[in-house]
Amino acid sequence: MRATIEFTQLGAAGITKDNVEVGQQLFLQNGAKAEIIEVTESGITIDANPPLSRIDVEVTVKLNSVVAPSLSNDSTHSTWGKKWSDPKYEVATVAGGCFWGLELAYQRMNGVVGTKVGYTKGNVDNPSYQDVCSGSTGHTEAVQIAYDSTVCDFSDICDLLLERLGPSVKLLNQVGNDRGTQYRHGIYPHDPDQLAVALTKVAEIPDCVTEVVDAGVFWDGEEYHQQYLMKGGQDGKKEAKETIRCYG
Repeated sequence: MRATIEFTQLGAAGITKDNVEVGQQLFLQNGAKAEIIEVTESGITIDANPPLSRIDVEVTVKLNSVVAPSLSNDSTHSTWGKKWSDPKYEVATVAGGCFWGLELAYQRMNGVVGTKVGYTKGNVDNPSYQDVCSGSTGHTEAVQIAYDSTVCDFSDICDLLLERLGPSVKLLNQVGNDRGTQYRHGIYPHDPDQLAVALTKVAEIPDCVTEVVDAGVFWDGEEYHQQYLMKGGQDGKKEAKETIRCYG
């Protein structure tokens, strides 16, 4: 019941660093009250727990063993990424505005063997499309891509995203005419190698605001969103040249 929210996600509510302070109470979308317990340069931390549950309690614990954490580059909430078990297959997660058109672009890319649209980098579990479109959950519309690393690499994945963004790489929370935090663009690396590539690609573009943040939980989009444009009749074959239109 605690959450840290960046000011960039609170613009629609009129909340800025200048008009909040520790101890203020906010009302959440579900009617619950939350107290601001920390304010930083980038955002606020809220606590919606009952006041008595916040009392510090000192306990003594006995440590029996220490287990080293295991790192996994499968950060998707579903099992979709696990089906590509061959070492030559890798998974990438990117966001670039409306996920319909971006997914079709990757469907056409040589080396891509699977795509899925969904929501990532938010603070609500299992969000719906309507929840995400409200801009209140912190998620962005994203595409997860499985690709054959012997045919294309993560650099190619980044290049396609940045090419499609065009001038929008310099626009915060906007791609084309789509505006809002749910349309922010980003690259979400699954491992240190992907991170290094993403940072290099973004640094090559002056004033680029495409976010580069470690991949997190990826919530599958509703079934009707999956391969939406291809199901609507647009060409999803490799290297198809037909202009991608964001409708069926």
